[in-house]
Amino acid sequence: MIDNSVLLLIGGPETGKTNYIIRLWLAMCTGKGYLRKDILPEQLDYLEAGAHMLLGGQFAGRTPRDTFTKIEVPFQLADTGKKGRLVVPDVSGEDCVRVYTNREWDSDWEGCVSECVGCLVFLRENVLYAPLSWNEVTELYGVVQAQGEEADQPIPTQVLLVEWLQFLRYALDDVRGRSFVPRIAIIIAAWDELGDEVAELGPDVFIECHTPLLCHFIETNRDRFEVRIFGTSVVGGDLLQDSGFREQYLVGNPRESGYVVYASEGSPKKLKDISIPLAWVLGSSID
Repeated sequence: MIDNSVLLLIGGPETGKTNYIIRLWLAMCTGKGYLRKDILPEQLDYLEAGAHMLLGGQFAGRTPRDTFTKIEVPFQLADTGKKGRLVVPDVSGEDCVRVYTNREWDSDWEGCVSECVGCLVFLRENVLYAPLSWNEVTELYGVVQAQGEEADQPIPTQVLLVEWLQFLRYALDDVRGRSFVPRIAIIIAAWDELGDEVAELGPDVFIECHTPLLCHFIETNRDRFEVRIFGTSVVGGDLLQDSGFREQYLVGNPRESGYVVYASEGSPKKLKDISIPLAWVLGSSID
């Protein structure tokens, strides 16, 4: 019997979802981490095309709008020997925003949510949109905006993610029952972009300081979700702006670049295995 482990990827535009999938595939191919490939996936061409770009010093392109691609990868967990088929929808950030705005999803989303065993929620510091204060609203629009009026401002990131988690919980109650408690990995992408002082505090403190609404939601819903927070860097630096890093990356071993940061025994722990967040969602013990 094949275990179809459906993992949802949720996050706004430019939060690193596609590049994480591609980097995950490279990590699985090394045979060294928690999550390892089993047999070749049907979407091998898609994964290898993205891997070719990443190994060549370019980030994979963003997922186009209105695209719903299921990436299915047979896997084996190194610690338990569990085998299954990882089913990950690669969906644009704009589509995640549209579901929030319209308060509905289509049959593709419905099918994945019904089979969902966990979720990876992506955010990124340089596209982290904060709620507007009353003063900012007045400065931008001249008057306090009435509820329901359109605004040419991005949806606050923590509002988008909290709403999505509530959508997910409501749907899972319906199809899996309230006793089912999914694991949710909050992933702060491009961790290498943060300053040293911020990075040293670790991902948990970052969420507490930068997304207090999301932090409060996690704390008050620990009976509904099991949550862990990770910082990830798919290559370990800036391929676009830092030519020195790019040269070093290309002459090194790109297949084993990048890292994951997470709290372990009260302090941040940094490891090379990019599959750790996903392996944890699938039930592995990573401490």
